[in-house]
Amino acid sequence: MKHFNAKTTDFLYTKFTRVTPVTKGPLFEMCYFIIGDIFKKLMSNMSKLFVYPYQIEGTEFEDLIFYKEERIILAICAHEHFAYMDLEDDEYEEFAKLNILHELKE
Repeated sequence: MKHFNAKTTDFLYTKFTRVTPVTKGPLFEMCYFIIGDIFKKLMSNMSKLFVYPYQIEGTEFEDLIFYKEERIILAICAHEHFAYMDLEDDEYEEFAKLNILHELKE
């Protein structure tokens, strides 16, 4: 199985799993990054949450999950049109400034 091999310093590691925060099923390669330039680039180029694939260094990704320490702050399963956000008020204010089309449901 081919591993994602990023050149960016934001890249941490990959892990193969059948369970992710947004999907269960076949074997997935999860790629872990720190929140840095890759995150900023993805967010600044995103017009809607569910427009995919997301491009990172020429590789296409369908699902994105962002953590702040151990807390998931944003998980997107684009093909299912499902997203989960757990943002503090100040974090949501920053997210809202990006003008990414989304709808909130509690």
